[in-house]
Order: sequence, then structure tokens, then C-alpha cells
Amino acid sequence: MTQGFIDDPSFTFIFGENANKFQALNAFFELFATDAIERGEIITAPEEQGACIWYPAEVEIFNEQFEQRVAEIISTASHFCGW
Repeated sequence: MTQGFIDDPSFTFIFGENANKFQALNAFFELFATDAIERGEIITAPEEQGACIWYPAEVEIFNEQFEQRVAEIISTASHFCGW
């Protein structure tokens, strides 16, 4: 996923052209993927042309665990980007 989004304008806005951009973006996706594996599912398109993080309706997405993941993402981005 990192490679697919490395030039995405929204992530360029967040991470800039920082030398650690790839590592920061990879860490960002890793945290979301970990949450999806634990509480939902990651669905990939044929030949890995795309992916979707999906949570069943009974999963409360924005709970304390998710808030902890967001805090980890902010900390990770800050570490790699020197914020």
C-alpha cells in the first residue's frame, strides 16, 4: 500500500518530501492494517491491484482501541518526520 500512495497529494501534504517519507507512510499503513487484522478484514483485489480495510457492522470502529492506534500513528509520523 505504501508504494501505491507514496505520491498521493494528501500524504505529501502530511509528510512533505521528507527523506523518511516511505518509512513514515509504511508505518502509518502498518498500524491501520494491524487494527483491521485484529478487528476486521483486509480484502485485496485480484492480482493485488487494490485493497480495502473492512469492518463488519457489529464492530465499533471508533472505540478506545482505535483511539490508541491513532495515537500510535501520530507518534510514528512525528518520529519519522521530525515534528
